[in-house]
Amino acid sequence: MSWTPDPSSTLQLVQIFAGTLSSDTNIRQNATTALSEAKKILDFDNYLLHILLANDDLSIEDSTRASAGIYLKNDLVKNFKYKDHALQLHILQLLPHGLLSESSFIRKITSTIISAIFRAVGNHGWPSLIQDLISLLNGAAGQLAIDGASQALASICEDSSRILDYEVQINGNTIVPMQLLIPQLIQSINNTSLSFKIRSNCMKCLVYSTNTGSNSIYTNLDNILNTTFTLCSSDNEEIQKQISLIFISILEQWPDKLYVHWNGIVSWCIHMISSNNDETVSLNAAEFILAMSTNELPSELVLPYLKDIIPLMLLKMVYDETDVEQMELEDSKDDGAEDKDEDIKPQIAKSKEHKLSLKKDNLNENTTNTNNNNDDDDSNDDDDEEDENDDEDFNYTWNLRKCSAATVDILSTSYPEQVLEYSFPIIKNNMNAIEWPIREASILTLGAISEAALNHATPQLPELVPFLVERLKDDQPRVRQITCWTLGRYSSWVCMEANENGAFSNYFTPTFQSIMDCALDKKKVVQESACSSLADFIQSSEAHLLEPFIEPLLNHFQVYFANYRRKNLIVLYDTIQTFVEKLGENLKYNPNYLDLLLPPLIQKWQNLDDNDKDLWPLLECMSSVAASIGEGFANCSLPVYQRAMRILHNCIEQEKLSLNDPSFIPPEKDFIVSSLDLIDGLIQGLASNSTAFIASNESNQQYSLMELILTCLDDDFDDVRQSSYALIGDIAIYLFDSLIKPYIQPLMINIYQEIGKLNHNSIASCNNAIWALGEIAIRSDSNLLDQYLVNFFKILEPIIHDLNADTTLLENVAITIGRFGINYPIQTSQIAQEVLIMWCELIQNLEDNEEKESAVNGMCNIILKTPQIANDLGNIHAIIDLIKNYYHPSVELAEVFKMLLVGFKSGLGPEWDRMVGDSNVLQRYGV
Repeated sequence: MSWTPDPSSTLQLVQIFAGTLSSDTNIRQNATTALSEAKKILDFDNYLLHILLANDDLSIEDSTRASAGIYLKNDLVKNFKYKDHALQLHILQLLPHGLLSESSFIRKITSTIISAIFRAVGNHGWPSLIQDLISLLNGAAGQLAIDGASQALASICEDSSRILDYEVQINGNTIVPMQLLIPQLIQSINNTSLSFKIRSNCMKCLVYSTNTGSNSIYTNLDNILNTTFTLCSSDNEEIQKQISLIFISILEQWPDKLYVHWNGIVSWCIHMISSNNDETVSLNAAEFILAMSTNELPSELVLPYLKDIIPLMLLKMVYDETDVEQMELEDSKDDGAEDKDEDIKPQIAKSKEHKLSLKKDNLNENTTNTNNNNDDDDSNDDDDEEDENDDEDFNYTWNLRKCSAATVDILSTSYPEQVLEYSFPIIKNNMNAIEWPIREASILTLGAISEAALNHATPQLPELVPFLVERLKDDQPRVRQITCWTLGRYSSWVCMEANENGAFSNYFTPTFQSIMDCALDKKKVVQESACSSLADFIQSSEAHLLEPFIEPLLNHFQVYFANYRRKNLIVLYDTIQTFVEKLGENLKYNPNYLDLLLPPLIQKWQNLDDNDKDLWPLLECMSSVAASIGEGFANCSLPVYQRAMRILHNCIEQEKLSLNDPSFIPPEKDFIVSSLDLIDGLIQGLASNSTAFIASNESNQQYSLMELILTCLDDDFDDVRQSSYALIGDIAIYLFDSLIKPYIQPLMINIYQEIGKLNHNSIASCNNAIWALGEIAIRSDSNLLDQYLVNFFKILEPIIHDLNADTTLLENVAITIGRFGINYPIQTSQIAQEVLIMWCELIQNLEDNEEKESAVNGMCNIILKTPQIANDLGNIHAIIDLIKNYYHPSVELAEVFKMLLVGFKSGLGPEWDRMVGDSNVLQRYGV
């Protein structure tokens, strides 16, 4: 492609780009407008490339050239594949020239553009690139080109390492770029005549490539390790940073390759952590220790080093002087002023998901012990993730302190006795240190090792807890803050002692009272931590323990509402949710309690605009309050429902507008999710009485609740559908005749489609849809669902046989199939025959509750109505095992079990004794 730029057009574009960087607002705005017009020029990309690669004769500022380069990159990322082929070749041919520029800035920009294009087109779209860069790295065009090539390769490896391991045809030869690249990288790293920057870039390439676990890396692994070990004596910090990362990458992919060198690697990392002044070097080395802690290595590779690792981690958990100065400055300015947007961690509305309850001895990380449609946040799983997010110092930037704390936390779980042995003497020595950062770090350590202490150091807990309670009065706010967090980690022990009237049951009241008082602290960081700890104690307590604190807590909540600002109000809402879910029965019938609880919530609700994001956590909180106190929320129900409906309707309408007008930005989906969840909470709380406020609102509006829900079922956002189906399920429970029956056809179609498009991202929404289907099925008599059943059987049967399916999804499928049998036993027998054994296995693992009982009743009804299902010995054996392991059936279900067992015994003859064995469980049924 032969192309020559017009000098005047070039100059004009240079001036425009320079204008976009101006500090003068008017100049910048005019330049941006001119640039929008310039983009319409057909050869705009050519000019951008020309400006980026301009030689020094044009006297263009590097910042202007870089600005043109960024525009070029953004355009090519989106549109390169659609460019004219001649233009593509022109760009691919000329762009690498930017790597030869004397300006390091331009070399860097060019590198990012090359990487972006390569990520879009891959090896086949730019087959010669890696070989060309290898040639430059080998010195074919001088030192500047070596630097540029190393930057480009580092960027490519970061973005596209896996692509480099694919075969590509070049001039009739098949090559794997990664296999060519690795030896050249090793050669360059070993070339001491090259700058540390270039060698570091080459090491970055190895880090990114090793993360892929590719065979190309494995075949060169010994050479990579030898090269890395040679560099361990280097005092260059850029090299040191990469050494740790290479060790981590290999540890994650091929840990056994490090075993022979293990002592040297661990010792080197410990040395880097303890002696290096560069935090990134120390952090990278600490991350190797963290990876070593999480990698489930043989204990002999970890235990010998704990005596050095634990004291070092504890030392690095102490705030450094810079952190101390910054925090003391922040605390001195903490005057209770309103929080800024940037101070608040982004909130996401929590969609409701229906989960069943597994038997306590079968709990796993994917299942929570919750009631109908409760949110995930009450679960006890994913503790590590919650602890990591609920960070001790409430600073969301990963650093050496946090890495050290995480390492101690994990090691204390895997090697509790050893970690306690090496940490307790240091903790005890530092607990009352004069320097507050040392006191603070010792208390942080107590929190980090809490699991080990709770399981292996119970004799020390009676002394430890009072010490922590006393530290809530520490002069330093950061000590009070971390003490609240740490006490929260020990809440299970304090509450267990009180719940079980143990020897130290008297600890609960002073501890709980002290945390309540600490939540009144003037410092925001202490308020946040104390309020969160309060939720931990409420969650861990039996309701009777909290009853004396109901009124004091409600009075405290009012003061919290008055003193807390935006960020801490989010924590307060969560604590109130935990409180009402635990004590709702005590609150709903006491007007005095309700007069303390509701007005502050309603006031906040009234003060926030419909489009205020601070409304999301408040809506979620009010949903739990409404569901928990039921009739106690009746006086507030109509205005709250009306506003939730208004927000929901307006969001849906604005979403429609945005489809027709791309320039119109619709509200975020979280407004829809939180509105649906609030309506759900109102219906759960007021049950059939919610008919009144729903009817009252719909008589004055042009839209109905069910119409809005049906619109939400078509939403592409999984969380919207997830909450919609949760709401449908609860409507089916409480308002079936008035709201579900009239819409049965569109509901069945939507539920069928939701199940049919099941994918990894839609598991939660599909799960809720299946649960809602079951709730509808047990109330749908008179053949209401007849015409839909066959299609549902066809789509549900493959799921229940899918061993890789989500556990909760399988359980809800089993519950729903069983529930079909209550009103449709004959029709359901066709799927029951095929799934009975798997069905029994899934149902048997669930706790005995109403949902499980309804499903088992339905399946028994199927068998009684279609006894041919029991002709198969495998099916009979599965049913008998289910009955044997059903410990608390209702009187009615026990009678059904007896009928089945009598029939089985009669039909099986001698086979009965062999199948039942010497079990005494069946005696309770008189069989």
